[in-house]
Amino acid sequence: MKKINRRIVAASVLCLSTIAAGAQTKAQLDSMRAEYQRGIQAEKEEYDQYRQQAIEEYQMFEKALKAEYEEYVKSIKNVWGNNNMREDTKKEWVEYGKDKKSRSIVDFEKGKVRIEVALDNANENNPKVIEEKMSQAIESLLKSKGSTIPFESTVDKKKNVSKTPIMEGLVNIKNYEEGIKKEKLKSPSKNDEAKVIAKVIAKETPKQTTRIRGNDKKERKVVAVEMDLVPDKLSKCAAQYKNDVKRYSSTFKIEQPLIFAVIEQESSFNPKAVSPVKAYGLMQLMPKLGGLDAYRYVYKKNEAPSPSYLFVPHQNIELGTAYLRILMNLFSKVEDPDCRRLCAIAAYNTGAGNVCRAFTGKTNISQAVKEINKYSYSELYNYLTKRLHADEARKYVSGVSKKREKYMK
Repeated sequence: MKKINRRIVAASVLCLSTIAAGAQTKAQLDSMRAEYQRGIQAEKEEYDQYRQQAIEEYQMFEKALKAEYEEYVKSIKNVWGNNNMREDTKKEWVEYGKDKKSRSIVDFEKGKVRIEVALDNANENNPKVIEEKMSQAIESLLKSKGSTIPFESTVDKKKNVSKTPIMEGLVNIKNYEEGIKKEKLKSPSKNDEAKVIAKVIAKETPKQTTRIRGNDKKERKVVAVEMDLVPDKLSKCAAQYKNDVKRYSSTFKIEQPLIFAVIEQESSFNPKAVSPVKAYGLMQLMPKLGGLDAYRYVYKKNEAPSPSYLFVPHQNIELGTAYLRILMNLFSKVEDPDCRRLCAIAAYNTGAGNVCRAFTGKTNISQAVKEINKYSYSELYNYLTKRLHADEARKYVSGVSKKREKYMK
């Protein structure tokens, strides 16, 4: 890389010196241009080579992790069956108990929590056992700090997603306050807040029942309770990550409202978000695409970050914000800063090449920028929300832009 850069610099200096001396000839200039282009091409080829190597290394890691994950899924389906398997999505965080016979499903977008307990025949009609197991499952959720991977792995390290419980202050306990007070009075010296809340919720919440058949051929009764998240869940969620957003906003010179808007649009503040195309975490980075580019930009290493890496909020926000900076830089020749932000928003979802293609039919950024600079902000907003190739991308631009206005306040 250094050798290539010196060649480019040398060619540039020689070109300037020759021009200054007034002795340049067309042949000399053509030779210098050719040398410069060869240097650029060599540097690009070297970058592509290292990038491909990083992708291949990640694919090997991904293959090994997938094999372990399939064993984990098998253990869940033994209890819940093929049709009742639930996994993390962009807006839902799903966590199973150690024995796989309980699970919590937190829908960050709808503001709902569902706790389910699968009971073997011997206990399915025992109210005391049902309440105890439900209480344990709720307490586990209230205390959970999440996990970067839900199983022990030989290729990835399992650790907590958060330093504090993810659901801290997010479950709406207003309707249980009287019961919580009474429960605390029974044994004031042994109060464990999460344990007390869980016990009261398990006792007072109406229960739903269904039946399932696991892949182990056993039938089980499933008892479930549902709770709401607090009405101002978005502001509370945003508050959890405000220090990280502030830090990386300053580092990469990206405004905080835009970072918050992207997080809400991408994951509704679900730190365990996983999309169908395998983007991970709060800002939904794909390891082999935006994740790789952002990691290289920040750490100068060609390395694709693992899902576990991207599930850690501060690491995800760092790389997500860095990727926004990369996109801003790509569109640096867009004269209006608000228009430049719109282009970056669109590119975050659909890629810079697709944004350019919407204007010129080609992926060349320089050509697209010439067209983009002809638009005012409102004109560009209307164009992107109507002319981008994918409906998802069009909605993404409007969604992030509207959410940004909310965080501006």
